[in-house]
Amino acid sequence: MSSDLPSVLRGDTVFADDGWRLDPIIEQYLESINEQESTRASGIYSPSQLYGCERALFYNRQGIPRQGNVDPRSRFTFDFGHSLHKLMNRYVGGIFGPDAAQVEKFVSLPAYNIQGELDMVLLHKGTGRGRRIIDFKSISSKGFAKLNKPTILKDGTVSPASMTGYVWQLHAYMAAEDVPLGTIYYVCKDNGERFEAPLVFSLPLWERIEERIMNVETALETQVPPGYSSNSYYCKSCDWLQHCQPPGVPIRRLARERGPV
Repeated sequence: MSSDLPSVLRGDTVFADDGWRLDPIIEQYLESINEQESTRASGIYSPSQLYGCERALFYNRQGIPRQGNVDPRSRFTFDFGHSLHKLMNRYVGGIFGPDAAQVEKFVSLPAYNIQGELDMVLLHKGTGRGRRIIDFKSISSKGFAKLNKPTILKDGTVSPASMTGYVWQLHAYMAAEDVPLGTIYYVCKDNGERFEAPLVFSLPLWERIEERIMNVETALETQVPPGYSSNSYYCKSCDWLQHCQPPGVPIRRLARERGPV
């Protein structure tokens, strides 16, 4: 039967592993993305960063160029999460039809210099329901086990506090689209479990966002950068780490400095 094989595989030739591996090449490519010029907007406030480090908001609003500082493993994880958006768009299109939603939509709120791209506006055409903003998040099983439905308190704070950043991000999208209803939709990337957190727009929470933006605008006027985040997890992948240089957080060496794999 071996005579039926293609010619290269047929015969007495003994083949050996040539030592080539894909993963080191992928690793170097993921690292090299840090060297590419960022296409993300500057001079604005990004919804995903509103609750983060005020100094990073300051640098972005000031228009200081970004310098990628993401390690390959984190880059892969981020991109894996982004692929969830396309998957959910396919599901929603299959359920409600191809025109049921606007996806990866650019939004802006000029009065606040906010710009960003939301995941989905579910239109609910012909159902009598209003539009809803949906923000998709992929999460590990460890993080998924800690999820609770977020509650916005009367003073605008969020419980649990760990979800505040996502709630602020969703509020920026709701404000830009003038939509009072939104959902944070979590998918566990380890096992496919799902968790849905519906939210209603909160004016007290929005006032907290306004306060943060005003703090940064004041810092821009005085040209005195605000304090940096003390969270080393966020610092180590910050696009402005080389400008800030907080103590104890190493700056990544770029791929070109290390040479080929």
